[in-house]
Amino acid sequence: MDDRRASAWALPARSEAAVRSPEAERRSQRERAYAILSQRDHSRAELARKLGLELDAPLLDELQQAGYLDERRFAESFARSRRRRGLGRERILAELRQRGVERELAFQATEEDDFEQARELARRRLARGKSAEQVTRFLLQRGFGPSLARRAVLRASQPDEFSEV
Repeated sequence: MDDRRASAWALPARSEAAVRSPEAERRSQRERAYAILSQRDHSRAELARKLGLELDAPLLDELQQAGYLDERRFAESFARSRRRRGLGRERILAELRQRGVERELAFQATEEDDFEQARELARRRLARGKSAEQVTRFLLQRGFGPSLARRAVLRASQPDEFSEV
């Protein structure tokens, strides 16, 4: 790679004289935390990883007390965004757990009933000529439970009782 391009993207090397004081390092981490949190909510674990901190770091406690870092707000926002993408509860739970959200909080954030969403997805897929088996597999891949997926496909394949004839 050309040295000129590499130097434009590389971070400057630190010399012994350029090492920051602990206070300057904390200030820098705080500024980076504000910049990261201004883009979107993060879980405590995500922010700690991005900042290179331990989960019990005082900076994270400070951000949480000030209201900048809120696990519940993150979990609910994340669950809503994944639901809009058509994902089911099981998949959303798994993704929240991967992001370090506690199990109980993840369950609370995903309490919404999946049946109507699964039925609507199934109805659209069936209307495109997909088989019930294909639609069921699709719903399972999206994170809907097996019994819910089967019920949604069965219900979507039946004509609506209120539709005009």
